[in-house]
Amino acid sequence: MRYRIRFTAEAQREGNRLPGHVRQRILRLVEGQAADPYPTEAVELRDCPGFHRIRVDRRRLVYFVDEDAGIVWIIRTGLKHGPEFYQDLPSPG
Repeated sequence: MRYRIRFTAEAQREGNRLPGHVRQRILRLVEGQAADPYPTEAVELRDCPGFHRIRVDRRRLVYFVDEDAGIVWIIRTGLKHGPEFYQDLPSPG
């Protein structure tokens, strides 16, 4: 099953601010999630069930997989400065 990829408005803004070489790495990673939304480097967030994160250097990609709709929602991308990076995650959709 191929999943569709959707970005929240926040993730889109954050992605546009990333340096070009990092943005390209993240885009390749996101494109791969269409075929496999649970790669080996993905970790489910302890305090936010259903949300996963992938490290890309010092940055994080936080996403949610809607199995029923077949959509991978990219929720947040950017530098992690502390645990507040994972607080107040917007709901997908």
